[in-house]
Amino acid sequence: MTPTAAPLFLAADVGGTRARFLLARWRESEAAPEDREKPPQRASTADTPSTAGFSRHLPAWEPLCQRVLEDDAFPHFDAALEAFLAECPPGAEPKLAVIALAGPVTGRRARLTNRPWTIDANALAARHGWPRVELMNDFAAQAHGIAAAAPETLHVLQRGAPRPGLAAVLGPGTGLGMGFFLREGETVRVFPSEGGHADLGGFDPPFLTSWSAWLAREGRIASWESLLCGPGLVRLAAFLAAERGRIAPWTEAPQIVASAQKGEALAQEAVTTFVRTLGACAGDLALIGWTLGGVYLVGALAAALRPWLETPAFRSAFAAKERHGETLAALPILLADDPLLGLKGAATFACRLLAATTP
Repeated sequence: MTPTAAPLFLAADVGGTRARFLLARWRESEAAPEDREKPPQRASTADTPSTAGFSRHLPAWEPLCQRVLEDDAFPHFDAALEAFLAECPPGAEPKLAVIALAGPVTGRRARLTNRPWTIDANALAARHGWPRVELMNDFAAQAHGIAAAAPETLHVLQRGAPRPGLAAVLGPGTGLGMGFFLREGETVRVFPSEGGHADLGGFDPPFLTSWSAWLAREGRIASWESLLCGPGLVRLAAFLAAERGRIAPWTEAPQIVASAQKGEALAQEAVTTFVRTLGACAGDLALIGWTLGGVYLVGALAAALRPWLETPAFRSAFAAKERHGETLAALPILLADDPLLGLKGAATFACRLLAATTP
């Protein structure tokens, strides 16, 4: 196959705040022969593409157009997609589209959890004439991205030797995303999760009691996501300020992080509490999945919190799990500092699909 005949693909990573798009040409000549010869392995017809196993060989792509769009600028996903396609080279016809989205994916139609957008794979294929459209959970894409990440983009928060077994992915963003992936030789299997909506558990009972009462006034319950996301950090700062008879001046998480960096006491307390809770949540996730392969933190907010994540307070909260504290204290924890990690994961998955189906 000549470079000019190599198929195009579209990849997207659609979160609750931003939608990231990529139109690229798959450079088939760099795909491993074994990738092209072996189809995806599926445990059953109920599996989604994000749980299929693929070789960890990394097919390359040549980007033709790439954009990051703000969700608030568009009434629905189709409008954002049309805006992106309008900027792409004329006549570009993707053979495949892989769309990662921040919500559970159980079929050909899925809805974002924290934005009223619905994405319909069959409708997109029919409207645009694309031969194949696949949906995947955004943290399945993050996991594919981590499996392919360059070592220099991974920062060590806790040293440890990864052992065979699951690895966890955790990221506070517009919501709280979670997932797992498993390396088996040269194969990576990815397992999405909606665990961010689980109850907050036993973290700091006095705090949890007050926090639950505060959330009840909003009609919310104390889930992990109620706190461990960007809006959750804003909510936490408002809660801490109210307990002191004050009003928090911040409306966005980056403002709180910036104020904490400047030494503002309330912002520092909010960030410290947030990081300790994130450590406790990461430790719970490690126990649930018995993630001997390590725990990876992802997303812009986690990257902004790196100075606090590198402190003993985060690691102590992570390992404070009674009988298994020593095991958790020996697990590697890494921070993936790449704002396009999910988009790259979706693109990597797209290349592997093309490799598996191209003669």
